[in-house]
Amino acid sequence: RTTSETTVAGDAADVWLFGGSTLYGSGQSDGATIPSVLVELAADDGIAIDATNYGHPAYAQWQQVQLLEAELTSGAGLPDLVIFYDGFNDLTLQTQFGVHEEPTHLFFGTPATAPEPVPSVASTVRTWWAGHSAVALAVDRVRDTFGDEPEIQIADVDAAPIETIDPVAAGNAAGAVHRRGVDHVLALAAAYDFEVRFFWQPFLYTKDPLTPAETELIGLPGYDTDVWFPMTEQVRATLREPVIDLSDALDGVDSSLFWDFVHTNEAGARLVAEAIHPHMVDALTD
Repeated sequence: RTTSETTVAGDAADVWLFGGSTLYGSGQSDGATIPSVLVELAADDGIAIDATNYGHPAYAQWQQVQLLEAELTSGAGLPDLVIFYDGFNDLTLQTQFGVHEEPTHLFFGTPATAPEPVPSVASTVRTWWAGHSAVALAVDRVRDTFGDEPEIQIADVDAAPIETIDPVAAGNAAGAVHRRGVDHVLALAAAYDFEVRFFWQPFLYTKDPLTPAETELIGLPGYDTDVWFPMTEQVRATLREPVIDLSDALDGVDSSLFWDFVHTNEAGARLVAEAIHPHMVDALTD
């Protein structure tokens, strides 16, 4: 996706960023995504970075790791710093497919025969938005830039009923899979000689306080509080260095930041970038 260019002269550090749709910037203009804001914040410090946004809608961390591997071996050059920003999709997999400790993703189980066409992420979100306009943020707070969003084919498998999910087991399993990905990336960083920083993202169920509009999103089907709250607490308890937990990064903000369970408006993306920024600078200036 198009990312802002630095205004600082001189050689720029190559920063690759991996994540799902929140890193990609669904619902945000090109200049307001997390990677673009990081370019801006670095420039304010006199640091030039060339940021590449590898975010992809629906990607869980394991897919992001595989994408990093592909880019490292493509011959297109190497990064100075790699940033991972994820977590929510990894939890969603546990509620969709049932508790599991082997890496998987939302494309798992796609049938060999050609599936019926499915709506793109863009049209799906637009449909959801139209049906929930009373609880969504005002349209002028979120710029709709879904026109160039990648289309994805979700796996044709039956979701596990949410009431069958053991939230503690799901949190532990998500944490275990995530650690495997972290360990693999650390090995790649050592082999290819780049810095890496890992961030666990905030989402609706970690923000405090919620606005009335955000509160109306709580507990919608598939995101039942009796599963998601304890699952979230459990996976956060499993996080360990070098993962940086940003779950509280949006706390204390009285304005609405979320327009669904995990996607933020542009103000939310800026706050996340501001939380990542000092860690990025430390990595580039060590």
